[in-house]
Amino acid sequence: MRLEKVKIPRVWADEYFYESEIIPVTGIVPPLGVTLTPDTIITGDATVAVASCTFIGLGLVQVEYIVQEELTVETPGEDSFPLEYTFRFTRDYQFQKFFVPGDVLGFLYCEVFRFVGTVTITDIVVNEVANTLSFNNTVSLQTKLKALEDIQEFVALGTLPNVFTFPVTVVTAD
Repeated sequence: MRLEKVKIPRVWADEYFYESEIIPVTGIVPPLGVTLTPDTIITGDATVAVASCTFIGLGLVQVEYIVQEELTVETPGEDSFPLEYTFRFTRDYQFQKFFVPGDVLGFLYCEVFRFVGTVTITDIVVNEVANTLSFNNTVSLQTKLKALEDIQEFVALGTLPNVFTFPVTVVTAD
């Protein structure tokens, strides 16, 4: 039996965290010559990513999210125009099932294991007098985080029941 030393992450805690953040966008001014009306609509795509995950206390992590939106503002009878922007926000999460020996704390790191989300635009308000547009972004996220420690372990390579060693029989032609 052969032993091999390997580096593997030990999972000390893993939990799902849920977040819903409303981010107001106000005072959007269209290009010259475009007049906004109550019939103005917004379409497009949003990309949400986790920029960082850092331990900031005992079982407490800070996660930084980035949201990038590539939208199109359309008003019937007017030229449409692109509206692109990026914003960041951070949230602190406390692991509820966090039982870690004190000598391990300095070696822990945070990892995003699963991540899904949605972005919804609501409360679209057109100020026809000022010719400006405002709305709310609602970012809803589900993030599974893990508290990990890298460890070294010995792993047995080629052990029963999946590996057998047996003599080779050689047959010669006489």
